[in-house]
Amino acid sequence: KGYGVFFTCALYLTIGPLFAIPRCAATSFTIGVEPMLTGGAVTELAIFSVIFFALVLFFSLRPSKILTWVGRIINPLFLVFLAVLVVTALVKPVAAVSSVAPEGAYASSAFSAGFLDGYNTMDALASLAFGVIVVGVIRDLGIKHDAAVAGNTVRAGVFSCVFMGLIYLAMTIIGAQSRGAFAVSANGGIALADIAGYYFGTAGQVILAVTVTLACLKTAIGLVTSCAEIFRVLFPKSMSYKAWAIVFSVVSLLITNVGLTQIIDYSVPVLMFLYPLTITLMLLSLFGHFFDYDKRVFVSVTAFTLAAAVLDLLAALPDGARAFLHVNGFVAFCKESLPLFGIGLFWLIPAVAGLVIGFILRAAGKKKTIGLQLYSIGGDMGKDAAGSLKKISDMGYSTAETASYGDGKFYGRTPAEFRKMAEDVGIRVTGAHLGRGYDAGWEDWCDAQAAVGGKYIVLPGIDFGKTEADLKRTCEYFDKVGAIANAAGLKFGYHNHAHEFNKQDGYVIENYLLEHTDPEKVMF
Repeated sequence: KGYGVFFTCALYLTIGPLFAIPRCAATSFTIGVEPMLTGGAVTELAIFSVIFFALVLFFSLRPSKILTWVGRIINPLFLVFLAVLVVTALVKPVAAVSSVAPEGAYASSAFSAGFLDGYNTMDALASLAFGVIVVGVIRDLGIKHDAAVAGNTVRAGVFSCVFMGLIYLAMTIIGAQSRGAFAVSANGGIALADIAGYYFGTAGQVILAVTVTLACLKTAIGLVTSCAEIFRVLFPKSMSYKAWAIVFSVVSLLITNVGLTQIIDYSVPVLMFLYPLTITLMLLSLFGHFFDYDKRVFVSVTAFTLAAAVLDLLAALPDGARAFLHVNGFVAFCKESLPLFGIGLFWLIPAVAGLVIGFILRAAGKKKTIGLQLYSIGGDMGKDAAGSLKKISDMGYSTAETASYGDGKFYGRTPAEFRKMAEDVGIRVTGAHLGRGYDAGWEDWCDAQAAVGGKYIVLPGIDFGKTEADLKRTCEYFDKVGAIANAAGLKFGYHNHAHEFNKQDGYVIENYLLEHTDPEKVMF
């Protein structure tokens, strides 16, 4: 859980207020305003960014259909203009690609340089963050079966990859061709503005500026909204959605004013750290069915990759930062000693090593534990508890959840007696699954459950009433029971069904429960 929270925070901060959101504003300024300036642009960038983020915050706090309209109109217009620009550049190239000499890392390691530059798109990071939205949209279209949802998600992903790949390929070609008329640009925004001006003059630059600015504005609003919401959910006791939105907008505003080139430069070390972890997580998730999504494989690969990612982060730090941390000598040693480290791909080796070790740990691990809810054999347990436990043990079950408790006894036996009876035939009690409604007596049940060896108690169902007030009462009740369970060393949970996803008094019941209960006291 700790790593999950850390990774999620790092992911959203990267595609949010630390890099991606400021880059939206800086890109808009670089393409739309900076070409019209003759001198320095510090003051102008500050004024532009204040206006930009005032609009971002305004719409983030007031969701409006106008944003949907902007997205439906501006995004296609931008793609149309980009297509016209690309076709024009391909038909009337400034220079042949073959006549342009590669520079820098592209002269010696073109593949790895292009691979690492691809980190700057942040596409993989965004796909992890917003993939759930794609799944939600597919479900809203009436596709409910999990296999069908997965299939459509994969097809959408493949289409997006191919489409984006074609766009990146076209931009790479016209960017290389532009070297016939322009020097190497400090960033892609400058290059795109120069190319548009070359082929379409001032009118082309204006059209590009307007479409890019509106598209970036909508993207920034979406990112602020998503980041504020996810941090509100991750840290429910911290700040409200509004407060998070304000904080992220202000932080983004400040970072924007370092300029697009500096934002890209400062993002490189973070991306060098996050991308290996993201790539391995995605691959493990895609092919997890081959190893039953075994946690040991995930942990092993992630641990080894994490160590290598830290080295990549240190190597990508600005010269001043490396000198301050006194790691120049260590980084130089790594470049000389570790294979692929010099081209930023050393992490592949530890990742593969972690995969191998993960499979070894999986193969050497104990036999999978299989448990049974005793509710499913409640009649037999009532007649012959000892014989029933012996039978399920002989079948291969090794754990069980109790489903009967009354008068201080489990199936007619005290907690100590029942625990010994179960353990004598190789059955370990892990928890309980028993309905109690809004009854009292939780202290006794929790103490008994702890005595029998259980670690949790689960409530299989409850009456939610009909109003929001009833839902609030339920949440308060859950928190109260959870506190009692925690005091006994147990966890308290509620068993979900389909009806919790219905609406009550305008609220989705499940969402309301999640948002109004303490996650330290209640699990779902």
